[in-house]
Amino acid sequence: MSVSQKLRLYSETTYECPSPRDFPSICPTLDISATLDGSGKNVLVYRPNGEQVCKMQQGARFGGSTVTATRWKPNGQFIAVAWEDGIVRLMNLETSKSAHNIQVLPKDSKEEIQYLAWATTRISLGDKDENTKKAVHKDSSAEETIANLPRQIMFLETDISLPKLSPLPTTSAGSGEDSLVFTLRSGMDFMFQPFDPQDADSISIMLSGLSDGKVHLSINDSLPISSFSYPPGSALGSRQLIHHASHPLITTHTLFFKNCDDGTTIEMVPFDMQFIESSSINLSLLASKLTTLHKLLRYIRQTTLHIQVEYSNARDLHTRFLNSVKQSLQEDKRGQHDVVTAFYHATLTGNIPRKMKEWLVDSMGDRGLKRWAKAAIGGLKGIRTLVQQYLIPALERMVIILSRLKGLAQFYNDNDDVGLSVPEIENLVGVVSCLLLVANRIMIFTMEELACFTMFNTWITVTLDKLLSPSTTNEVTEKEVSIQYQKVLLYIVEYLEESPIKHHVNTDAGDEAFDDILLRRSSGQSMIDVLTNILEQEKAPGDAIAEDRKVAHLGHLVGMLDRSIRRVLDSVAAAQERGVRFGETVRMDLGDTLSKMDSRMVAHDRKGSITYTALTTKNDTHKIIFYRTSLTITNGISSTPETQTSTLSLDPGRVIDMKFLNDNVLLALIDPQNNAPCAIYIITLDALVWDPSSSSNTSHIDIPPPLPLPADFVPAAMEVFEASSVRNQLPARVCLLSENRVTWKTFALEPTA
Repeated sequence: MSVSQKLRLYSETTYECPSPRDFPSICPTLDISATLDGSGKNVLVYRPNGEQVCKMQQGARFGGSTVTATRWKPNGQFIAVAWEDGIVRLMNLETSKSAHNIQVLPKDSKEEIQYLAWATTRISLGDKDENTKKAVHKDSSAEETIANLPRQIMFLETDISLPKLSPLPTTSAGSGEDSLVFTLRSGMDFMFQPFDPQDADSISIMLSGLSDGKVHLSINDSLPISSFSYPPGSALGSRQLIHHASHPLITTHTLFFKNCDDGTTIEMVPFDMQFIESSSINLSLLASKLTTLHKLLRYIRQTTLHIQVEYSNARDLHTRFLNSVKQSLQEDKRGQHDVVTAFYHATLTGNIPRKMKEWLVDSMGDRGLKRWAKAAIGGLKGIRTLVQQYLIPALERMVIILSRLKGLAQFYNDNDDVGLSVPEIENLVGVVSCLLLVANRIMIFTMEELACFTMFNTWITVTLDKLLSPSTTNEVTEKEVSIQYQKVLLYIVEYLEESPIKHHVNTDAGDEAFDDILLRRSSGQSMIDVLTNILEQEKAPGDAIAEDRKVAHLGHLVGMLDRSIRRVLDSVAAAQERGVRFGETVRMDLGDTLSKMDSRMVAHDRKGSITYTALTTKNDTHKIIFYRTSLTITNGISSTPETQTSTLSLDPGRVIDMKFLNDNVLLALIDPQNNAPCAIYIITLDALVWDPSSSSNTSHIDIPPPLPLPADFVPAAMEVFEASSVRNQLPARVCLLSENRVTWKTFALEPTA
């Protein structure tokens, strides 16, 4: 950076309460920042001038746990938030709700997520696509590569031609985090975006550093791979991940661990993700389809909970009225005690039992009858809408994705590193087919019950009117003429005491052991054939058959779908896990406790990398120790590192913070300690003198004059960003947090005129 620079105040934000350690977290593509509220349980996102954009909570119905780490996605699309419950939630700024949940730690785990890293890595063309590879060699501009028909077919998306899934009703259904996620149109559009072929050549990598020293890896925002211990086989908690460096063109990332037994040593470890380099399938496409599959599962589960709510709405008041008339009939010692027989007899003969008359006039009345009709008809219409407009379209969309995955599984069937299995995908298709069968049965029962109840309600209304107005007993009204008595009788026999819908709307996930009922099919039989046979025996007596019918519950089938999807995800994750390894360690013996650090990875033609690391210690805050570590990477595997060091003294100045701006510039925030204002020093890496012997010799280099800060502003922390045009035109930024951790100032770093 030979051109002289200046700082210009770009924006300023004041927070409601002091930012905790490691906060605020700055969006790399927008001028917004995230911090925590006073409780430490909620994330607040601010625009400049202190305007709050949104408040992100763990869940609407949770007491909430403490936030342990955050990280913005490199393109600024999400902010990942880790809470103490061991889940990383990828929060959407537009809805303030979770778009994806990554279960990093098992439930009830005593460990927590302490560090998050999020990076984007380009997928190597390798030998997977010869046409594209030749085009890239012919013309270095990737945008001008020749048209590739197999590639175009692979990334052809049908989602854009399908009707959009509808947002679920805002009425409450369940107490889970998803209860409000799918209720907004903007949120639905954001969650179910079709795969963009432009994203096919890159993959998103998220690393979570755990308190027990493990590193959890997930790809493309929602596909967990596994947790890895460093060093393999070491005692848990002996190392902790504290920093990370990567480059978009390099599949090997650099991890920095703190040695908990020796607080003066930092270990830099290459993290080789060979599966990115070697996978024969496009991981971005695969992860996108699996992610959408899982989101559809969440949507379907939430829809079934809404169906359960509507069923309860339709039957609760109905059951109370029915119990009331049963009690009245029981009091009649000479009359008919069975409610179905009593209603059936009354419909056929017009002769209403005395106790039923009293119940209709005294207990039910016109007002009660209207309440009954409103609850029953409203609930049944709600079920019809949920099944027709929400459940069935989501299941049909899942079938399309599964057919795509089955095609990929068949194409890559002989390749062990993909992890897709044709039988597992076929099992998933079978479960979805069973869900479609049950959904259509619910639809048929609901339509029939709604039509029959409407006639039953008309009949009972006419009967009540005649009882309340005896003078009109012999008159035939227009409403009475419209009654279809066969539907009234059908309702009394089939639906009055128990609705057939009841046998399907149970939302309990069920026992995994019952999955075998559908899986133990004979040769030539599909799951849907087995389920059809079970449903045809519904009226047959026997406990065994009653137990088998549990597989027709929506809850059990959705639970079985969840378990089947998890098996597919686990299989894919296991295949990728085999392509992950730790490289050789570089020990950084500081001789003192670490104070500040930052790192930057620089690529060399995809075949190697150089990682620059800058560190300061607590007792030598005027010195910056630099490490320059070179790696050669072959087929995704890193070589033995070669390390050089350099030490730069800024005495008497004290290093408050330091960050790499680009591949060749480190910005150091310095307190001159001479009553002068704090300043930004621009340090060029090319000017440093590198020593391969790891000695502590101090370099003496010419440093450009520092950039002074306002005298009335005392900073405590710094973040820096290169210029960005991803979402908005942003200049190179230097962001500073005040000493009281309440004021956040952003300066534009610009060339002097």
